Formats: sequence, C-alpha cells, structure tokens
Amino acid sequence: MAKLYRTLGPGRREIRLLKLLKSESFDSPIRGRLVHTTLDDHEPYETMSYVWGFPKFTQTIELESQPFGVTPHLENALRHLRLPFKDRMMWIDAVCINQTDDVERSEQVMLMKQIYESCTGNLVWLHPVISTPLIVSESENQNEGIEEEQSRQQIERTLATMEEGVELFTQIYTRDIKSLEPMRRKRGEEDFWSETSDKPGDDVWHLEYKQVRSLRALFKSSSLWSRIWVMQELACAPRISLVLRNRTLDWDTVNSFLGDSQYADAFHMEWGHSSVGSMAGSTFSKVKTIQNQRAMTQAGKSSSLMDVLARFKSSKSTDPRDKIYGLLGLTSQSRDIKVDYRKSVAEVYTEVTTVEINGSANLDIITQNPFQGEDTAERLVGLSSWVPDFSSDAYDDYSSQYSSILFAQRGIYSAGSAECKVPCDVLPGHVLRLRGTILGRVGPMLLNEWKHQYNSKEPEWQLQNLHAYKKLYLSADTLESPATYVNGEPESQAFWRTLAGDCVAYPIERLTKTQVAEDDKAFWELMREPLSEESWWYSSYASLASGQMMDKMFTRWMFTKADTGLFLMVREGAREGDVIVVVDGGKVPLLLREVEGDGRDYTVVNAVYVHGFMDGETRAWVDEGRLSEQHFMVV
Repeated sequence: MAKLYRTLGPGRREIRLLKLLKSESFDSPIRGRLVHTTLDDHEPYETMSYVWGFPKFTQTIELESQPFGVTPHLENALRHLRLPFKDRMMWIDAVCINQTDDVERSEQVMLMKQIYESCTGNLVWLHPVISTPLIVSESENQNEGIEEEQSRQQIERTLATMEEGVELFTQIYTRDIKSLEPMRRKRGEEDFWSETSDKPGDDVWHLEYKQVRSLRALFKSSSLWSRIWVMQELACAPRISLVLRNRTLDWDTVNSFLGDSQYADAFHMEWGHSSVGSMAGSTFSKVKTIQNQRAMTQAGKSSSLMDVLARFKSSKSTDPRDKIYGLLGLTSQSRDIKVDYRKSVAEVYTEVTTVEINGSANLDIITQNPFQGEDTAERLVGLSSWVPDFSSDAYDDYSSQYSSILFAQRGIYSAGSAECKVPCDVLPGHVLRLRGTILGRVGPMLLNEWKHQYNSKEPEWQLQNLHAYKKLYLSADTLESPATYVNGEPESQAFWRTLAGDCVAYPIERLTKTQVAEDDKAFWELMREPLSEESWWYSSYASLASGQMMDKMFTRWMFTKADTGLFLMVREGAREGDVIVVVDGGKVPLLLREVEGDGRDYTVVNAVYVHGFMDGETRAWVDEGRLSEQHFMVV
C-alpha cells in the first residue's frame, strides 16, 4: 500500500484522481491508474457519492498494475460506471485517499468541499447495499450460500422497485398525459376517487401503494440519503446525476418538480383509513432538506455550525467523528476546527462545542441542545455532560412535535444574559466553568410516572394529568381563593401558562395579554367539567389558543414545583434536588446536578421551563439583592 500511494504535498492542495480505464466488456477486470494533480491545475473529473456498506474488502480491482481490495458495492459501481470507448477520470474517496494514513485523511477531508466544487459533476450511486455482514455460525456454514443468494434476490427486487420509481417520476415530471390520466381525480368530492374533474387546476392525482413505494425506495428509503458525507457532497457539486444501474436522473429535474409546489402537492396517497395526504412532503422530505442546504451553498451562503449539525443530525456515519468532519464544508466556522483523526471522539465533540460557544457567544448548544434525543439514551463514554452527543442518529422529532427543545424560533425566551464570557473557560479535564444564579431546587415529583408520553394508549391522558397536577400541586379552593404567584399573577393562571410554556403554536410565539385573558377563562371552564371516559382532550383544548402548545409540551415535559414554589416544566431524567440555574448566555434555565461526594462539580441534566423567570427577571432579582451569582464547574 505504501508503494501504491505517493505522499501528497501538505499545503499544496494536492489530490489523486482515478483514471478508470475503458473496456468494451462489462465483465472484464476493472483497471485504473492514479493521477497526482492539484485543485489549482487539474483536468476535468467527476466525483461519486455512494454508501460504503460494511467495510469488507472482498473484491479486487487492478490499480497501478497491483491488486487493490475494494468493497463489493464499490466494485459493482465501478463496473457500471466504466465507459466502453474512453477512460473516465474520477475522484472516489476509498481509492484516491490513503485510508490507512490518518494524517492524509485529515488533510484530504479539509479539501473535500473544494474537491466537490471543482468537479464537472457528481454521480450519486443509488444501488442498494447490504450494510452488515451475514453472521453465520460454524454449524450453519452450509446455509451461507443460500443466505447470500436470498440477499442478492432481495437487492434485485429493491432495484426493480427503484427503477419503477425512476420511470414513474419521469412520467410525473414530463407530465406524461397518457400515463397520468388513469390517476386523475376531482379535488374535494365526498367520494374522493369517484370521477375526474373538468375544471382546469382542480385536478389531483392519486398514487397507488405500489407507486408510492417505488418513489420512496428511490428518494427516501435508500441508505445513501442518510450518509453524512453525501450531505456536503450534494450541496457543493455544480451538477448532480442520480445513477441506478444504466439509468440516470438529473437532480435539477427533481428540484424543478418540488419547486412547482402547486403541481407537486397535487399528487396524493392514502395514509390509512382512507385518509389522504400530499405525497411530496413525505416522500421527498430528505431530498428537500438536502436541496435547501444546496441552494444556500450554491448561493455562497454559510450556515452556522449548530444549524448545519442540527439539520443533518439524523445522518449516519461509520466513524462518529465524521458526524462533524463530514459537514465542515457547509459552515463558515470550518476554519476554526482542524480535522484530525488522531483525536478521540470525545475530544472532537468537545472542540466543536467550544468553537460553537465562542463563535456565538451564547450557550444555545447546551441550553437548547437539539442533539439530546431520548432522555434515557446512553451517551458516549468519556463525554462531558455539557458536550452534546453528536453520534446519535435515532431521533423522532416529527412524532414528538420537535418537543425535545424549548425553542422553535430563537428569541422566544431570554432567561439569562444575551452573551456568555468568551472564550469560554474550559479547564483541564474538559471542565466548563459557567456563571449563573440559582433559583432553587426541584421539589418532590408528586406525579412521578411519565404517563404523558406520546405513545400513550389512553386518548384522554392529557386531561387525566391536568386533573392530577391540579389536585397534587394546587389548593382545593384555588379558583375561589387564588393564591398569588411570585410574579404577582394568580397561581391558577401561572399554572396553565406553565403547562403551555407561556406560548401558542404554530408558529410558536409568546402568549399575548388578550390570549392570556381568554384562555384563563376557557381553561378553568374545561377543568370544571368532570373527567369521564367520554372526555376527549383534542376537542376540549381546541378552544384554547395555547392548547396546541400545551399538547406539544405534554409530549416530553412534566409539571412540578421547585422548593421555592416556582412552577416548572421538566423532562424525564430530572430528579428532586436538581439545581435550577439561570446561566449567562442561556436563553432558557438549566438543571444541574451536584456530583455525589464532590461538593464542587455539577453535571448538566437538561433545560427547564421556570415560569416568571424566562425573560430576564433574574437580573433584576440579583440587582435587588434577592439572588446572587456564582460560578459552576460543569463536568
């Protein structure tokens, strides 16, 4: 391997290209040569986006007259992309980078954006791949051939479905009247599918399950759409061609179709129980996310590091460090992070978090952490509690209404000062020193079961919890003799405003005075109704401006009180005794937990909603001497 790869000159923007030698025979051995060049002076070349699959190099190609091991997936791609009558100049990471040299890998990753920007076009290889090896015990060796044949047959079926998707999409894009006419239906009829409409512009097209499945196999289900490196590659390349065996589909046609929203949204599919929804929003969701980033990148706009990481947080990577390195070309903060595969995952994630804090001068990445995922998920070993675990790719933001964080549009809350100290104080051992003010501690959780999960089997669980909260935390005569909350409003009003995070949705905005007055009356009328089996939260809360936001909050958050009487909304994982802190640069307060037996250090638990302290009130209390500031060592 050392003889095959000549060292690339550091700092000279040198790269290698693969000259894929021509062959009229599809089955002949694959042969190639390496061409050393620079990004400043090179001949035209194409790039390729693909999924590595399981890194088992069982296939061999001839490279510089030497045998070179590649994965079956790459070998198959090269065989299809090889031209019969002329050589093809390409850049392919597995071949053009010495993958055994961490220093070279680091240097080439820093050039990845320019490599894809400088190509003539990017070939997106959509062929399905087996991502894990077949695990066969010794006693089952005789079945290995059968399982491999079953896998090949499954891939062939998937390929056939995807090719049907290419054909169907082409018919839709070109407005192939002959093909589309049988799908045409009249919009808005009681019997949706009964007859067609003669009114121009009043047509919709009903896609059958088989057709929807073919489009999803092409544009959504393929593992390629979740590969972290593909996000940057597709955003930066000047031209993109989707390749499926001998079929190609230009990316611009997909973008053009989605850009014509009136036409795209006219294609419908059944969701179940005969309900109907638009096909474009669901089937093309991943493609649309990539295209949104591509439009920004092609226009020369850079996103913040946190935005890019959050946008593609569900993407997957074999190396957890690539969840960062694979996206650096899309952010202006890339110059602040040096790619170095000699660093551990924890070191890389800590560096990124520090860069984001220093670049933004706030603690959004901690207090409004969009990377946390499930509260019970295990974190990487050795990762400080204040550093997000970017390695996760299992998120269910859609089902949980993006309720894991306390913001939608930033600026809804401003609990702490707008900025924190920069550069932030990261002490030896990855200890972060924060400055903030303690508001109290989490009190007893009287409703200590997380019944208000979004997968609850009881449709009226929201109403049941409301009555439980009222009984456990408020006095029996709270409406007749209302107590006063710390900010001067009636406790009864502070109660339901806490449940809604003091917001309405959607879009998420703070409650107005008029909405507070109207919802206060409507909410307690709802609570006066007896709780019965006929109770139905969704019909009841529809009268509340804050109802939809309340429903969103109930998905992940639970009501409780602090030992100081403050009303809180906390997430699973919070415990009695956790410290409630408003930190400098934090738009929302944090829960910190004292390290047992330490007496000095804290760990980050989660964000917390504290009613009456979400808009800078802490500063006034400090100025009045009612609260004091201190430092917190967070490990």
